[in-house]
Amino acid sequence: MADNSATRYLPLYNAALHGDWITAKRIFDSDSNALTAKILGLHETALHVSISAGHSIEFVKKLVDRILPQERDSSNDTPLHRAAAYAHKETVQYLLLATKDEDPSPFAKRWCQTSQFADHCRFL
Repeated sequence: MADNSATRYLPLYNAALHGDWITAKRIFDSDSNALTAKILGLHETALHVSISAGHSIEFVKKLVDRILPQERDSSNDTPLHRAAAYAHKETVQYLLLATKDEDPSPFAKRWCQTSQFADHCRFL
């Protein structure tokens, strides 16, 4: 049977895209798998979508209160990768701060030291 998460989580995608926490929270409260569900073709989580849209740091914060932001999309990007790629400095700083006590950090410093990602870390 084909994966129907793309259509199943379309309301979540729209909520994340527009920073609509009320709708997203209702979805999360009724389906705990929605927190880390891969939605649409890029297999993004709601956190990836919200960060890419760049509308609401509050939405991101509320999501990070519920999950560790380490899920990867189809490009193998974490939410931090996405925030850095879109130059969302406040989000990058928040994600780093929110996970500073994780051992090991999902965003270990070695990530910023690789040539592939060094440009994304220049504003930290």
